[in-house]
Amino acid sequence: MNMLSNSEFKVFATNYITTNPKLNLYIVADHTGMPGLHRELVASPAKWASLFADSREENELSVAPFLILLGSYSSLKVSSRLLRWITDNGVPTSSLILLASSQSLDTVQERLSKRLDMKISQNMDAMLRFFDPRVLEQLKKILSLDQAKNFFSAASTWWFVDRLGKLVEVSSEFKEVDDPCGQLCLSEKQEATLVEALEPDRVIHLLLEAVPHLKKNLPHDRYGFAADKIRLANTFGIMSTIDLSLYCIVSLLCGDSFEKERYWSEGLDQVQSGEAKFTQIVENYLGVEI
Repeated sequence: MNMLSNSEFKVFATNYITTNPKLNLYIVADHTGMPGLHRELVASPAKWASLFADSREENELSVAPFLILLGSYSSLKVSSRLLRWITDNGVPTSSLILLASSQSLDTVQERLSKRLDMKISQNMDAMLRFFDPRVLEQLKKILSLDQAKNFFSAASTWWFVDRLGKLVEVSSEFKEVDDPCGQLCLSEKQEATLVEALEPDRVIHLLLEAVPHLKKNLPHDRYGFAADKIRLANTFGIMSTIDLSLYCIVSLLCGDSFEKERYWSEGLDQVQSGEAKFTQIVENYLGVEI
């Protein structure tokens, strides 16, 4: 299912709560990806809560994830206006996930808020942006069976829209109460895998910030495009996210096989040998300082 339109979203939600009347259907929406969401929620009769409530970030509403009761007891609990605003302003592949639970909004909010806190290598505290579908997709892949069982136990089912627009379902073994020591701890290997998997998304984000009009040049599979270019750029010693985004920009402007052209071939040899930085090669080509 490609869940990008308001009508598809509404049909999915209506069908689910009709066939599962004992479960509540929730949205977790990221305000960062939907500026103005808090204003819309305050103005609506919908039931909602910030996952930052009762935390140090409680007042950081502009970057907060919000839990919204979408439907229960076989009926939608948000207005058509709010639902349309969310689908019109949110990007399903990066700013919202869905989940189903028999528990109340307050209970689900409390349990999800705990999942924002995790430990990474060297016992460092970090915030887990699981409400970003791109992160949730990777968690599904990198967590051990026990870690996944504990993490996803806050809901009966989770859904996210992948990078190609497909609605992906994650079934879980629901538990009424979290384990006392249930905080997620990622190993060094898991952390590295997660960071590497999200690098193409950061590269595309920087690319579009720098040259917005190149959006039309990007293939449908943006993630695959960036991942392929990152692997190729790495062979020349190009590693930083900024330089990787620049590499993708050059590829879009000069052609997919620009590396074979004499200027770029010689320039990339210099980058690989450490004689020059990739930024310098691009600046010399453009005749301007970046």
